[in-house]
Amino acid sequence: MRRSLPRAVLVPIALVLAALALALGLGCPARPTRGARPGPAEAKVAKVWKNAVPVFTSRPGAAGREANGVALSEAGWFAMGTELQNYRNRIWVVRNGRELPLATDPNRPAEGLALAVSGADVCVAGYESTGGPWLGPVPVAKVWKNGLAVDLTDGTAPAKAWGLALAGKDVYAAGCEAAKVGTDRVDVAKVWKNGRLLYSLSDGTEDACAYGIAVSGGDVYAAGCEGREGARAAKVWKNGAVLSSLGGGSRDAVAEEVAVSGRDVYAAGQESNGTHLVGKVWKNGAVLYTLTDGTRNAGVEGIAVAGPDVYAVGHESNGSVRVAKVWKNGALLATLSDGTGAAEARAVAVQGTDVYVAGFDTVKAR
Repeated sequence: MRRSLPRAVLVPIALVLAALALALGLGCPARPTRGARPGPAEAKVAKVWKNAVPVFTSRPGAAGREANGVALSEAGWFAMGTELQNYRNRIWVVRNGRELPLATDPNRPAEGLALAVSGADVCVAGYESTGGPWLGPVPVAKVWKNGLAVDLTDGTAPAKAWGLALAGKDVYAAGCEAAKVGTDRVDVAKVWKNGRLLYSLSDGTEDACAYGIAVSGGDVYAAGCEGREGARAAKVWKNGAVLSSLGGGSRDAVAEEVAVSGRDVYAAGQESNGTHLVGKVWKNGAVLYTLTDGTRNAGVEGIAVAGPDVYAVGHESNGSVRVAKVWKNGALLATLSDGTGAAEARAVAVQGTDVYVAGFDTVKAR
């Protein structure tokens, strides 16, 4: 006879599972789920591509690596991401393929979500988990500058920093932090400057999160989403106020990243057509490019503008797995993976005629 757990045990377990879901599930549901899980005979490898040719591939392991950011400077190329080590996520940063030190607690899960480099400064945004009143691991939004951590939130509620930008000596981060409204939770989109809250982009009446950030001429731009499920609008904010609402209405849309060139503001992300997520680029509040045909799910996670050219990176399903792709001026520029294992392109940086992309691919486990 199968025995059931006593009610006194079931209730705390349910509370813990709910807390874990809340703590780890910050953000908009119109975002494609990150990090497709490899099969039992597969392993993830982080990759950096230069002009569609791999220049960095991590060694495959049981948990593998994912590259979430790429940046360029006079010192070369930098990449950043996350790997699972001893059952906990840890952040790694490499410069020209060689790892740099980063001050994280080995006993606490951490994830790097954005990378920015300026001069000698190398910064990472993300989160590190700790205990808290939410009955589970509580992600604390953080920025690491030259390896040293700065807390953006106090750990009383789940928070993550998804976007990062540098302007002179100032460090800007974008993300979201949970707030309790009665017995419910609402995610509030936020921007931090030098470790302190600069803007709350939403008022807490509906879920919102900021995923990308850019600074130009003293103005601070953020991209993300806001609204109720099924009708979330992609948003671009300027200096704390809504600049444009993209898509939404009766279907979900999310802006994953923002870029500014002169007076023009670009955003990249995806919008639901009712059946699938469609990759898009917006310019000054209007659709500039529809990157995919809407017959299969797609996601766009990075954008870069170089002169007259607009680059976007992400993935599109081939019917069974995600395929990493790069688009230029609305047309497919390169397919980075062969479609046999899941792959995603997460970030892009451009220097002259060279296009660097960070992401991951899936290979056969050794």
